[in-house]
Formats: sequence, C-alpha cells, structure tokens
Amino acid sequence: MNAVNSAMLHHIRFKKVLDNVPLIFRNFPPEDFRDFLLLGNYEEYHAGNIIVSEDNSDLNCGWLVLDGTISVFLRDVFITKIKAGEFLGETFLFKNKPDFGTLTAARPAAVLRFEREKVISYFESRSDRLFKIFLVNLVELQNRKLIYAGKKILHLNNKLINNSSQHF
Repeated sequence: MNAVNSAMLHHIRFKKVLDNVPLIFRNFPPEDFRDFLLLGNYEEYHAGNIIVSEDNSDLNCGWLVLDGTISVFLRDVFITKIKAGEFLGETFLFKNKPDFGTLTAARPAAVLRFEREKVISYFESRSDRLFKIFLVNLVELQNRKLIYAGKKILHLNNKLINNSSQHF
C-alpha cells in the first residue's frame, strides 16, 4: 500500500465508514472492504454543487457518501437524500449506462466515486464468494429501496385522497 492510500485510510471520513460498514459491503472481509474503498476516487463538493447531471450519458459510476448529504433530482423534482454511509448507483456494474437523476450536494459532502471497469477488475481478481456476498447485499439494498418507495407512494396516495375529499 502506498503512502497516499495509507493516509486516506486514516482520514476521519474513511474511519467512519470502516467502523460502520454500509449494507452493500456487509460481510466483506475487512481487508477486501478496505481494498474496495481504495478503488474509489475521493471527491469533495460544496453545498449546491452538482455532482452529476441527469443529462450526462457517459456515466458508469457508483458513489459512496463519506460525509454530508446528496440530493437526488429527476427532471427537477426532488426524489430523495443520500446520507453518509449510503451507496448510490449500486447497479452500475450491471448496466453500461445506469439511469441517474441529477446529484447535488445538499450540504458540503465528500464521496468516493467508483468507476465500473475498476470495480469489475477488482471482483475478477477476488474469489467468487466475495462477488456473491456483494450480490446478496445488493438484493437486500434494492429490496429496502422498493419497500421505501412503496411506503412513499402509499403516503402520497393517502395525501391526495385526503386533499380531494376536503374539497367536496
């Protein structure tokens, strides 16, 4: 490990992630998790900075939020916030150009941006078991997102019903 990588791992933002492993990396052996983090490009953004625009069609990345909050917009409509320790774009390994909205730093933020080709090479150089762990975690993460989306839709539906009944 070179000096830059060693310094990154001792940075407080990395230590927080190493201490509180995100769901997408649950059950990764510690050394594999650390090595995966080192694949990422560390980036910092000021509040209001656009990290990526939904118009960017060349995007083959996933992001781990180390610090701060990222807002996701689709066609200028707020969709959700991604907080420290959460991964965004986890399907980037399976889709050549995943669908994204516009990602904006809601407040100062630090992220690790993972490029598709580097991550594919990483998993190819490891045991199949590690990729299987990643897939199981990915399915769990997607399931949680679907449940959250379903609850949000139900809440909006109830709100619309209540608003329309008050007008009669």
